[in-house]
Amino acid sequence: RLKAKGKEKKDKIKGLVDKIKKMNNIKMISKYFGFSIKQLLIFVLVIIPIAVMSTEITYEDLLFVPWGDGQGELGLIESPQNNTGPRSFSVKNGRIAILDNQHQRINYYEDGIYDYSQFLPKKHVDHIYLKSENDIWFLVQNTAYHFVRGNIEETFEVKNPRHRISTIQKRDLGGRDIRLIINNNSYLKPDINGGGRYILFKGIPIEGEKGNVRVLRGDLNHGFVEFNGKKIFTLPFERLALIRFLGMSPEGSLFLYVEEYQAFNSNKFDRYTLLVNWEGEILAEILIPRLTHHTMFNDFHVDDSGKLYKMISAREGIHIVSWTIENEDNPADSLYIYPEKFAEDYHFSDPPPILPDSSDSLNLADSLLFMLDSLNVLNGDNRLFVPDSIHVPDNFDFENFPE
Repeated sequence: RLKAKGKEKKDKIKGLVDKIKKMNNIKMISKYFGFSIKQLLIFVLVIIPIAVMSTEITYEDLLFVPWGDGQGELGLIESPQNNTGPRSFSVKNGRIAILDNQHQRINYYEDGIYDYSQFLPKKHVDHIYLKSENDIWFLVQNTAYHFVRGNIEETFEVKNPRHRISTIQKRDLGGRDIRLIINNNSYLKPDINGGGRYILFKGIPIEGEKGNVRVLRGDLNHGFVEFNGKKIFTLPFERLALIRFLGMSPEGSLFLYVEEYQAFNSNKFDRYTLLVNWEGEILAEILIPRLTHHTMFNDFHVDDSGKLYKMISAREGIHIVSWTIENEDNPADSLYIYPEKFAEDYHFSDPPPILPDSSDSLNLADSLLFMLDSLNVLNGDNRLFVPDSIHVPDNFDFENFPE
């Protein structure tokens, strides 16, 4: 679809040039406007296309890794509504590192091919930040560990339960060149009075912008962006559940992650990535597939060049994909989507379907109705008022269910 859009623009430009070439009085036109013929063609071929181009996004499949216990494969443990597997990933200088929790290691890949694995001294790691492959920070619950050449050099624990470490970012943290991001909208900075104390600052520092950005949900219909504590714009929504800052694009726009309820009584969400400029204009909108096979701590990564990466958990394994942004000057006119292979409407936490012809279905429905009756959802004449989010099988006998 993206290629088709590009071809359509080229065809329009070619058509304009052909019309000009066919005009007998082209010299007259150029003389009248004070342009040479060469300048006139440059205007048509270069200036007009730049003026009308919208934001262009290029999608690329970078890596697929199957589930398994072999070399370079990724571990997965499946259990009812709680599959566990790789929690995070990172990309540095084109090399992809995936946190393989089940095997307690980091797997490295280059050009789509497995390279080697690096074992970690801790279990249940949530997130990794790679300064280099011999200098790693990793997160276990709410404690950050600095792992250098096979040894843990230092540990930083955030004890306040309200301050959850959401990611580890480069830059200063008391002499260290990393920063702990808290709750996706604040960061920790050392107290200048010492004593090992740290102060929580609102917002996330942005390199080159000399300030902090903070992205917050206002209510169901509004999300807003602050810069240095001042609200700079508001974004409208219909059923906003979550909005957070992901990183900066190559030209300094904001990548935002958004979740919206599909319906007010639904446990399903529409998920997408927005590219927004500092005036609040949406330059691009990328719809994220619902396909998810296990719980992830951080499935996005924005590298130092502003390239956006996504880890997708599918039934067959892990996919790493990227989106490259070009020409951020004009708002986009369309919604970008992932390839059809990711289009399955599936989440590992979905309840199993109730089959109309199954005897187990009736037993499950009996149990459900007993629970609803105990909650006073049923009325006296055995009529049942069920929310749309609860499926009742067609084979249930409402007229004669047990009192």
